[in-house]
Amino acid sequence: MAEIIPNEDKEYSVLLDKIGQRIDQGKQEVARALIKSMLGTYWDMGQYIVEYEQDGKPHAIYGQQLFKRLSKDLTLRYGKGYSVPNLYNMRQFYQVYKDGYEELLSLTWSHVCILMRIENPVEREFYQRQCIDEKWDVTSLNRQKKSALFLRLADNKDKNEIIKLAREGIVIEKPEDVVKDVYTLDFMNLPSNIVIDETELEGRLMKQLGFFFLELGKGFTFVGEQYPMRINNKTFKCDLVFYHRILKCFFLVDLKIDEVEHKDIGQMNMYMGYFAEEVNEPDDKPPVGLILAREKDELMVKYATYGMDTNLFVSKYELYLPDENELRKLVEKALNDDTEIEN
Repeated sequence: MAEIIPNEDKEYSVLLDKIGQRIDQGKQEVARALIKSMLGTYWDMGQYIVEYEQDGKPHAIYGQQLFKRLSKDLTLRYGKGYSVPNLYNMRQFYQVYKDGYEELLSLTWSHVCILMRIENPVEREFYQRQCIDEKWDVTSLNRQKKSALFLRLADNKDKNEIIKLAREGIVIEKPEDVVKDVYTLDFMNLPSNIVIDETELEGRLMKQLGFFFLELGKGFTFVGEQYPMRINNKTFKCDLVFYHRILKCFFLVDLKIDEVEHKDIGQMNMYMGYFAEEVNEPDDKPPVGLILAREKDELMVKYATYGMDTNLFVSKYELYLPDENELRKLVEKALNDDTEIEN
């Protein structure tokens, strides 16, 4: 009978881990090779179809009839995967990425099918860059595209800023790069006639924390909810506390179901002071405070934050998707500006 090596044996554990890591690495290599082969095959097939259609010679079959016949014959010869819609996808893949698809090799065919349907090339480049850099899965890509993330970020930017956003994605160097003017919380699926308080709003966000992370952006780690702070025998609680790995600072969030008031701003400033003095480690950067309110009086906020920490922000949230058509008009107007693009 073969000798059984006990699990407690440290050398055996190291061996087991090393073999396991190599197996995982091998699976990833196979998956990448498969995706590369699949994308290359689909791109070539799309090219062959386009060249056949543009040949200029009279063909017996045109348009949809061509795809129906191809689908039938390819399915009989090679099995599943060659439906009429997928053949149309292959043609569109070649047409959209005619100059090459090498940057897409870390993505799946499902990613590609979503990206190539984005008509605006600048917008498409943004989502493509985010998928690659942030390793968005298909669900995340659909969610961010549906919430018009690019259009919301590009709003109020000039042409060069929009082009930079598309080419580089979201670059985080300071708190202003993280905080949005408006946060879209449509993922909570609240009926339009429902009235909720701050506790329920917080609870619903916690149940959908994954989607809230997507809306916040990259770099966030959840620390806790109703974070207690004891000051002069009084306990204060911050609704949500995160830590931002890139900025290396705590990120404090307070939720308001109505319009933000000046006392809310003073309270958040106190929270930030507490974290800076009592919670921060020596290598932590100053905390960031964000008040999320349904309504925001810009002038009151300007006066209430006068002379305060520049890391204190007041943003609005909306429970429903923004008007994508209006945002798109504003962004396309900026892109159509005659300003020369900076390299």
